Amino acid sequence: ITTINGDTTTADGDDLTLYLNEASNPYDDNTLPPVSDPSNAAYDPNDAAFDPLETDQWPNITANLLGGINGGNVMPNDEIEYTIYYLSAGDTDAQDVLICDYVPEFTSFIPGAFNDGPHAQAPGGITGADLSVEVRQNGSPAYYTDADDGDSASYYGPGNDPASDFPGIDC
Repeated sequence: ITTINGDTTTADGDDLTLYLNEASNPYDDNTLPPVSDPSNAAYDPNDAAFDPLETDQWPNITANLLGGINGGNVMPNDEIEYTIYYLSAGDTDAQDVLICDYVPEFTSFIPGAFNDGPHAQAPGGITGADLSVEVRQNGSPAYYTDADDGDSASYYGPGNDPASDFPGIDC
């Protein structure tokens, strides 16, 4: 969650403009046990605590993965903005990736979330259509419409399954 009703502080006082380090998730911030880090003198792949380095290709986590996982007490008609982070630990770009994010029951999608500024529209979209999806790759943003047009993002409302356009895909 990155904002609630345009505010970046939750009712519980969490600052949504900062990265939240979860102690229970050692892979959320590139901090690994010494036995798993080949650059550390304590590195030992034979140690029982060894876990191979998986996050060395991730961006600067504390500067780029902002938001919180607990919005506090949200109420009907509150507007919640959230971000989904997809990180790849591979050495090359992922190919042919489809990302499905169903809008939960009893929530509404707000079109035009990125119409408020001079955002460059991604290629293939309908000129002048609502810009509703922001995608960042290597820190560079691209803005997509929510229409089923020529850009690579589409919004499927409740009850509309993307499998109708992507046979064999189970979101």
